[in-house]
Amino acid sequence: MSTSEMDGVRSFAASTSVVEDLPQPVEGNMEDTLESVLRNSVIEPMVGMDSLVDDASKKRSTIKNSCQAGIKVSMDSTDQKSRILGFMENHNHDLSPSKSRHFATFRHISTDTRRRLLINDNAGVRVNSSIKSSIVEAGSYENVTYNQKDVRNFLDKERRLKCREGDGQAMHNYFVRMQGKNSNFYHALDLDDELRVRNVFWVDARSRAAYESFHDVITFDTTYLTNKYDMPFAPFIEINHYGESIILGYGLLSSEDTDSFVWVFRQWLQSMCGIAPKAIITDQCQAMRWAIEIVFPETVHRWCIWHITMKLPVKLAGLEAYQDIKYYLLKAVHHSMIVEEFEESWNHTITSHHLEKNEWLANLYEERER
Repeated sequence: MSTSEMDGVRSFAASTSVVEDLPQPVEGNMEDTLESVLRNSVIEPMVGMDSLVDDASKKRSTIKNSCQAGIKVSMDSTDQKSRILGFMENHNHDLSPSKSRHFATFRHISTDTRRRLLINDNAGVRVNSSIKSSIVEAGSYENVTYNQKDVRNFLDKERRLKCREGDGQAMHNYFVRMQGKNSNFYHALDLDDELRVRNVFWVDARSRAAYESFHDVITFDTTYLTNKYDMPFAPFIEINHYGESIILGYGLLSSEDTDSFVWVFRQWLQSMCGIAPKAIITDQCQAMRWAIEIVFPETVHRWCIWHITMKLPVKLAGLEAYQDIKYYLLKAVHHSMIVEEFEESWNHTITSHHLEKNEWLANLYEERER
């Protein structure tokens, strides 16, 4: 079975949306694109899988029940059609069809509701009050196709898009002037339906020339929030033969979702004459991971060890032997010369400190090759 329409995938998935009575699944702010539908098409966690989310506030643990039920969809790169690869209908547990509305695939905010939320937000109405009003209008909470986080994500993104009058034009004028000085200056503006600046990318001639010599490994980081619109500043960075950092491009994103990452990655790849890097290093953002699989399918993707170690105090600080655990985990990562040495050191640390049930460490180990 195949389809070239997003609605076809959605409707088929919705027709089989019988899910286990589990905690609410991981929430996301994916936009309504074919890629996002495909990547959220698995109706139920597959065998032995746990939720893997880098942000502790978004973590929703799942239960291992060895249920094979689910649907797998893949896009054919030759004709851009999505094909259903497999569908397992039978479950080994009780079903709760009403829970399917919690999945990101089925959550959406209608155009009318978006308009009312914006009107209320501009009038200073609190988000909680707007949501309560929408629930009353819908008749009950079960009839609402979104949650509070969806509303806050939507309003936050709209606020970022509210540039002061003339800001977008001023940015465009600057880019035109720069391109006039050097024709190899590259820039792109992503506009929404109301012609507001949504995402921005630019790269100068010197960076494009440097990439011709140093395109083995690059890093991409969105942890910079230094502008007045609170838009993530996302630079592409490489290291030259002197050990110096070289910026290969700049992005300003309205939202850290897969659509935004796909857009900026494609613009960057186009600016570099379609030459993809051999490897890219990022943090553990899942939306970024999906975008890399779409735009850089042949590029090796690795996680930044610095970002991971920065989470140690948050994830493990409550443990009694935290300092010892941190020391031996970092020793296993940085001092192991061969795979077998790492495995032995890591497993010894886990068992000696009784950390077998620590979900975060278990997920790190499962993804150790990344």
